[in-house]
Amino acid sequence: MSDINSKLYQRAQACALSQDYSEAMRIIERLLKLTDYSHELLRFKANVIDLKTSQELNGNIISEKESEKQYELAYTLYLSILKTKPDYVPAIIDIGDYWERKGMLEHSLIFYDNAIELLEKGIFGESLKDEVEEAFYNKAMVLKELKRHDEAEFSLARGRKYNPDSILLKNNVQSVTKH
Repeated sequence: MSDINSKLYQRAQACALSQDYSEAMRIIERLLKLTDYSHELLRFKANVIDLKTSQELNGNIISEKESEKQYELAYTLYLSILKTKPDYVPAIIDIGDYWERKGMLEHSLIFYDNAIELLEKGIFGESLKDEVEEAFYNKAMVLKELKRHDEAEFSLARGRKYNPDSILLKNNVQSVTKH
């Protein structure tokens, strides 16, 4: 990515962090026109759609039906990433999140397990530590919701093996094991 595009990307990130999702999307669309295909940029777009939709749904700005359309759009983007890069762990985790949000917990575990399998082979998209934390933690939370507490605790322990400094994986052992 050129310096100009890199600065635009950073600006889009800053906009997303400050919840100015419309401006973030405007910049992302511009970057998509200026650059060759980028799975990172496409994922960022899908993540911004997810964040904006969650915020609008929680603030009663959009209906449940409209939010589903937006979540489907993000899901479609995650799938398109996996068509060109099937081992892109961040998108696999995002698809697990999508199914978890829809209440299809067993289905979400398939994606978290797929991501974990790749991570255990040393395959990751952007940040091994972040992806380990997210995959193992999300799996543990789904297992907790399914009342499979021992498996949830085991997931956190496995995650700590790969990311021993993770506060998320350390601090949630008690919350997972409480019945």
